[in-house]
Amino acid sequence: MFNRKRGLIIAILLAALVAAGLYLAGKKDTAGETVQSGPFPKFDPAITLTAVRNLNDSTVFRAGESLTNNVWSRDYLDTLGIQIKYLWTTTKGTEDYNQRLNASILTGEIPDIFEVDSLQLKQLVKAGLIEDLTDVYETHASADARRMLEEIPNALETAEFDGRLMAIPQGASTTDQSQVLWIRHDWLKRLGLPEPETMQDVIKISEAFTKLDPDGNGKSDTFGLGLNMGLHNRINVASLKGFLNGFHAYPSSWIKASDGQIAFGGIQPEVKAALAALQEMYKDGQLDPEFSVKDQNYMAEEIVAGKVGMQYGAWWNPTYPLQASKDAEPDADWRAYGIPSINDMPAKVEYNFPVYSYFVVKKGTKHPEALVHLLNLMVYRGYVEPQWERFFIGKDGFLYNNYPLVYTWPENGSYKNYLHIQEALKSGISNELNTVEKGYYDNILAYRQGANQYWFEEGMYGEISAWSHIRDKIDHRLIQMNEFYGPPTKTMSGVTPILEKLTLDTYTMIIMGELPLEAFDDYVDQWKELGGNIITKEVTEWVKAKGG
Repeated sequence: MFNRKRGLIIAILLAALVAAGLYLAGKKDTAGETVQSGPFPKFDPAITLTAVRNLNDSTVFRAGESLTNNVWSRDYLDTLGIQIKYLWTTTKGTEDYNQRLNASILTGEIPDIFEVDSLQLKQLVKAGLIEDLTDVYETHASADARRMLEEIPNALETAEFDGRLMAIPQGASTTDQSQVLWIRHDWLKRLGLPEPETMQDVIKISEAFTKLDPDGNGKSDTFGLGLNMGLHNRINVASLKGFLNGFHAYPSSWIKASDGQIAFGGIQPEVKAALAALQEMYKDGQLDPEFSVKDQNYMAEEIVAGKVGMQYGAWWNPTYPLQASKDAEPDADWRAYGIPSINDMPAKVEYNFPVYSYFVVKKGTKHPEALVHLLNLMVYRGYVEPQWERFFIGKDGFLYNNYPLVYTWPENGSYKNYLHIQEALKSGISNELNTVEKGYYDNILAYRQGANQYWFEEGMYGEISAWSHIRDKIDHRLIQMNEFYGPPTKTMSGVTPILEKLTLDTYTMIIMGELPLEAFDDYVDQWKELGGNIITKEVTEWVKAKGG
């Protein structure tokens, strides 16, 4: 899902780091171009680099602007002397991007800079098609960019092959993966329902939201729980992951099973129990009958249209799509409720390794250091000398943070922001907040004084924020981390797409009743036979080698 999430994960560029990172001023680069004095080197004359992009299909531009003419593209040229030429872009999602990119890799017709997943990275390294970035990183990465990447445990390690850095990880914050259950509290209140404490409560609320006309329009046109075609696979709106976590199922992770052995979470009995509940909910009309052909953007539209009363999603969903729901229906009162559990054992929140993709440079590109310069500029604009309203989120809420070609996030930056903002809201003293935090603080106060357009700030960092629930998980160590974060094993490289499709198809058909629940056991056997057993052995050996 890598680039696709740019239009969604807006609130994670949030911390302000310290040093200004003044480097390379007045030097010459290896090709002899003049580097301008100041915080950034500038190619003079300017250089042109080719790239490809997987754009979120909700990416929009100001009138007269485009991907190659916007605040970021102009900054690249004016500040760095770098112009980006896109060979192609897609708005059809990760699958289409990967298909087109894989075709380019097979023919060797690849751009100068592009984004890849871990499997593609491994293939490119093996084929000798990308630049070794070890020296480029050591020479050109700013102190701030280094700090952000190196604060994420093992991030750079995953981009190393035989001790050489072959890519720049697209770093992300572990806690920014946090998902919670979002519920329309106004519907709860209208129907006289208590707030959920257990998964049983969640299912009862879903039934009531489906059958008891929670929107009061006299029609049977609402669904209790939002769900989309991607189910649990790095989905941030109407995800299945939080629901599964409530059953102590961790479908995206390699876990230590009760016997202490490494096992794949997606084939465990807890998943079967969750699918049984979902199958009953589907039969009862509580799920959109067309969820299997609707992605998260479709589900977001249903949420905005007032057709869905609950959804498991990201902590930052108040920005997208819940603010739009609030705009359309000012009385819509979305609140976060954590991850309710199916039994007396508290549910854990599932975190994957926070590097989903990598930026690479084609072998033979004249200026491989340009990749690092793009990263340095993004870090500077976001965290060193923040210009938030110009480069990330406009004063009117317009999103510019879809545009950067190269980007990264600070580790736990949003969680730290929450702690600081909460302290300021309680004390009324805001002079210790950084620039970004102060902006959120001011907008929360504006919302509380009637500016409905800033509800999303309250939803992310105010009283109804998901972070209070996430903080409880962190404080009580109720975190399920993925035991495996290495490059794809030998067997993974060949069979992962097959296993992922098998999993998605089986889960979907069981939920829809096209397969009986017992088909889950056949799926587990198939998963093992198609390579899962061998992969489990390989992952176990990798974990042991790491001391696990």
